[in-house]
Amino acid sequence: HEGNPPYKFVDNQLRGPYQLWHHTHEFRPFCGGTLITDRVRYKIPMGYVGWLVASSFVKKEVGQIFK
Repeated sequence: HEGNPPYKFVDNQLRGPYQLWHHTHEFRPFCGGTLITDRVRYKIPMGYVGWLVASSFVKKEVGQIFK
């Protein structure tokens, strides 16, 4: 288990479209509220070929997740 609740926790994908999905959520006090920072590391299947074929689609999809 990764993290330091309630300040940080991590989601790891076990099954799905990505070969790797590592999503870190961090919470910090900020200006009387809370600043939330999300970091995602992901890996597209099929190596370089997968990146060439799908990278623009995946960047758009990941951006939509965080809108």
